[in-house]
Amino acid sequence: MEEAVEETTQESRNEYARNLVWTTFYFDEKTVNTCDVLLTRQFLVDRKLLKKSLATEPVGQDLEAVKAKEELEQEMGKTEKTDSDEKLPTSFGSKKTSRPLPRSWLGWIEKMDSKAYWESINEYLIYKEMDEQGQEELLHKAVKNKPAMILPCHEKLKNHADDFVEIGAKYEDPGQRMEALAKFLERRCHQDFLALWASARTTRCRKYLAKMERLGIATGLDKKKFTVPDDTVTPVIDSDDSDDHGEEAAEEPQASSSVETQPIYDVLYEVYEEGAHLEMKLGAKSERPQAQAQPSVEEAATPVYDMANFSFAYDPEKDAQLLASNACELFHMDKEIRKYWFQRYRLFSRLDQGVLMDREGWFSVTPERIASHIAQRMVTRPGMVIIDGFAGVGGNSIQFALHGAYVIAVDLDPIRLKCAKRNAEVYGVAEHIEFICGDFFHVLSQQRFQSGQSIIDAVFLSPPWGGPSYIFEKEFDIGTGCTPNGFDIFEAARRLTPNIAYFLPRNTKQNQIVHLAGPGGKVEVEQSCLNKKIKTITAYFGNLCQGAAK
Repeated sequence: MEEAVEETTQESRNEYARNLVWTTFYFDEKTVNTCDVLLTRQFLVDRKLLKKSLATEPVGQDLEAVKAKEELEQEMGKTEKTDSDEKLPTSFGSKKTSRPLPRSWLGWIEKMDSKAYWESINEYLIYKEMDEQGQEELLHKAVKNKPAMILPCHEKLKNHADDFVEIGAKYEDPGQRMEALAKFLERRCHQDFLALWASARTTRCRKYLAKMERLGIATGLDKKKFTVPDDTVTPVIDSDDSDDHGEEAAEEPQASSSVETQPIYDVLYEVYEEGAHLEMKLGAKSERPQAQAQPSVEEAATPVYDMANFSFAYDPEKDAQLLASNACELFHMDKEIRKYWFQRYRLFSRLDQGVLMDREGWFSVTPERIASHIAQRMVTRPGMVIIDGFAGVGGNSIQFALHGAYVIAVDLDPIRLKCAKRNAEVYGVAEHIEFICGDFFHVLSQQRFQSGQSIIDAVFLSPPWGGPSYIFEKEFDIGTGCTPNGFDIFEAARRLTPNIAYFLPRNTKQNQIVHLAGPGGKVEVEQSCLNKKIKTITAYFGNLCQGAAK
C-alpha cells in the first residue's frame, strides 16, 4: 500500500493550493440566513505519468490520435510554486461569528435600513424643503442639522420644489401642509434609499459574476440580465438559468432538480487572488462537435455475461476483453477511447499490471492523482468508513483504501464493479473494500444504514455525468446532467452524514452547489488542476470543507 501511495505522490513537492474567493450568499435581507462558500484551487502534477502515456506513437495517419496527443503534450509545461496568501476568513468554518451585513459602495448604509435612514435625516430634509419662502431661520436649521451620512440625491436643497407646490396648494392650514409634505418626503426618502441600495447590489453582484467567470466558475446566473428590484423583500438574484438562445432555451427543462431552489438575495465576497493567472474558458453549445457515425465498438468489445451465473472473480480468459492494456486493439475504431489511451497511466499508474476497464470506465474514472488528493482530504484517520456511492471501475475507492479508510463501494453495473474488485486486487487493497452491486438509493435504504448500526464517516459522490459531451456545455446542471438526479443523490447521502464530497464537472453551476449547502451551511468548492489545466471540481460539505471544525 505504501508503495502505491508513493507512486502517485512522487511529484507532490511541486503541488500547492490557493484560496481564491470567499463568498457569503444571502437568501434574504437578514444576516442569519446565509451560506458561506470558499473557492479554492488545487494544483496537482502528474507529468511523469503523462509522459509515460505519450510514449506510444499514433498509428499511421490517425489525425484524431495525433491531435489528442498534441493537446496532452501542451500539459507538459513546468509548474512552479509561487507564494500566496493562504489565510482563511475568520467567519469561514466558525460556529461563533459576527457576520457582516451586505456592503454597498456607500459603505455607511450597510448597517442601516430605509426607516433608520429617514429617522437620521428627517429634520434636515423637512427644514430645508420647508424653506419655500426663503425664511432664514429654517435655512439655518437645515444647515445646522445636516447629517454626516446622506445620499447624494438628498444633498442639494429644493430637490422637490414642484412637488411641494402641488401638495402645498391642497392645504391652507400650515400644520396640515407640513404634515402632508413630511409624509411625501418620507415616502420619497424610502424610495431613493432602496433604489440606491438596489443599484449598489446590482453593481457588486455583476462584478462578482464576472470575476467568477474569469476564474472558470459557471455561476448558473446570467450577468447580462441581472438587475436588482427596489423592494428589499424581493430576491435580487433569482435562480432563473435562462440564456440568450431564444427558442432553444425555451425547450430546456423547466425544473432542473427535485427540490425547489431558494433565490439568492445578495452576495458579500472577498478576493484573495486578484490576478488569477489560470483561467478557464467555459464551453458553449455552438462548440459541440457534430455527431459522426461510429461503429458500435462497445458491443464488439464488451463481453455479454450471463447475469444468473455472474461471477465477480477474475477470469483471465473470459475477461481478456476488459484488460486496459489491450484497449488500443480492442477500441482501435473508437476515436473517443483513443484520446484516453494517450493518458492511460494518469488514470491508473499500474495499468499494465492487470487493470480492467469497460468502455465507460475509460472516460468516467477519476485520474489517479486527483483521486489521491481527494483521498488525502477525506481520510483524516485510519479505519474511517467511507461510502463510494458510484464506484465505477474503482479509481476513488482504491485511493481511499490506500490512505487507510475502509470503503463501501457501490455500483449498479456488475461489470464495472467486477473491474473495481480486480483493480483493487492489483493495488493490494481488496480486503479493505466491501463491494456492493446495487442501486445507490436501494443500498442506502438497507437497515444496516438506517438503524445506526453502521457508522458512516463520509460519503463520496461521483455519479455519471452523461458522457464526455458535458464539457461542450457552458454550464452543467446537477439535476438534469447527473444520472440519477444529482439533487436526489445528495439528499440521500445527507441522511447518513453531513460529510459529503461531491465530484462534479468543472462547469457545474455554482448556485446549485450553494443551494445544496442551504441556509446556514458551508461548502468548499475546490478546482482540481492537473499541470495547470482545470479538470474537475469537488464540493466538500460538513467537516470536509477547509476551516470546518473537525
